Amino acid sequence: MLVLQPSTILRFPKQGQKFRNSSPVRVQNSLSSHNLFYELSAIDSVYTVHALKSCTVSRNLELGFCIHAVVLKSRLQTDVFVNNSLLDMYMECGCIEFGRKMFDHMPERTVASWTAMISGYCHNGLADEGITTFIQILENELPNEFTLAAALQIVSENCNPGFICILHGYITKGGFLKDSFFQNSLIGAYAKSGILSEAVKLLERFSSRDVVSWTSIISGFVLRGSMHEALLVFFRMQEDGVAPNENSLINMYAENVQSESVFQVFARMNVRDIVSWNSLIRCLIKNDDFHEALNLLKDIHCYGGEMRPDFITMLTLIQGCSNSASFMPGQVIHGYITKAGLICDIFIQNALIDMYGRSGKLDLAEEIIEAMPTKDLGSWNSLIAAYGINGNGRLALQAFAKLNNSSPHKPNAITFTNIISACSHTRLSKKAMKSSRACRKSMEWNQEIYAQLRELQRSCLNRILKALFGELHHQTYKLTEASGMMLQGLGLSLDKWKV
Repeated sequence: MLVLQPSTILRFPKQGQKFRNSSPVRVQNSLSSHNLFYELSAIDSVYTVHALKSCTVSRNLELGFCIHAVVLKSRLQTDVFVNNSLLDMYMECGCIEFGRKMFDHMPERTVASWTAMISGYCHNGLADEGITTFIQILENELPNEFTLAAALQIVSENCNPGFICILHGYITKGGFLKDSFFQNSLIGAYAKSGILSEAVKLLERFSSRDVVSWTSIISGFVLRGSMHEALLVFFRMQEDGVAPNENSLINMYAENVQSESVFQVFARMNVRDIVSWNSLIRCLIKNDDFHEALNLLKDIHCYGGEMRPDFITMLTLIQGCSNSASFMPGQVIHGYITKAGLICDIFIQNALIDMYGRSGKLDLAEEIIEAMPTKDLGSWNSLIAAYGINGNGRLALQAFAKLNNSSPHKPNAITFTNIISACSHTRLSKKAMKSSRACRKSMEWNQEIYAQLRELQRSCLNRILKALFGELHHQTYKLTEASGMMLQGLGLSLDKWKV
């Protein structure tokens, strides 16, 4: 529940009065003012939407919560544009549970509301939930081009060939296939899903072939190790009169850890933006060359002019620190992030928890999560994993209890895997079994979970494991063939399971 203290006072324009400067920054500064009197009746939807957009861009959830609290006390709580802006802010900032609650309690939903949910799920890596939401929208609203674009982004990440064909039909039926954006998105979706023959057919059918569509085909072949075919397409692109996009080439080579090619393209670039620097850093991290990647942070300042690292740069570098358990560079990066004003980003905060956990600095990981104004499931999972890595199963179980008792988030498969791992390191097998009962109803079992259970079995816990699975025989779970084989590998009968 959100509570505004009497000292937290926000100023809004009086009725009929307008801000002299309606930029989101000025609106945010006004909303952030303390010790000022505000009039709820004077809230204007236009400026509220602008302020919420500013919160979304800057990922300032603390201010967003304050605005939401004031909206709840005003006439704007039923305004569909304000509610859609709130929904978009929560989803884009990673507060999935707040976003879901916002969506469920909206008095009026528009196609923009559904699109915000789909886009948010995609942004947070929840492709399955995004696909489910798209199916639900078909029963309530007619999807527009923005909805279809968000859905295409999801299938590109999820590699779902059947769903791509469905979207292809809707795009064609809606008359959007003439748009180059949808042409390129469809080609990219087919290419990422491995349906390269269909991607090539679309490329040849469209007259407005550009560097994006050609690069999607090249990337598709590279991802599958078909370097010869990728090279042939590259030559065809040049014959078609299309100059290669250097950033796309760098990113493609970086994803496939082709360091030499990345540096060659980077060296030839006349203009380098933060995207090209980030791709170069990511390639070095993937090659376990963390210290060279860290040196590039200095190079960005020296040779990048007014350009500055963004939160993608910092996330990549934090990941590098985590992989190499580099504590001192991690602290330097943490200080830089704080000074640059990027510390409010929840993904960066979660990455810092993971980094300090892998470096054995649990006190610093705890400081970060305690200072976070809002925590998502990733925050708790990172903390539980940190305790497990450092052999502290009891603290991992305490964090799991806090997640269950005081957090709006439900444990998922990653939570369970981390708990099992933490408890197996400290011989807390019975506690692990008890924790698994609490979260088994809210997740789907996957291969990683069974791998952890197999590890427990190797630790002489076969009797407890069989008791755990025996208790689940009355539950209904979707078991894939691979899952069934893993169960048989554990010596368990499938006769008790309902498929």
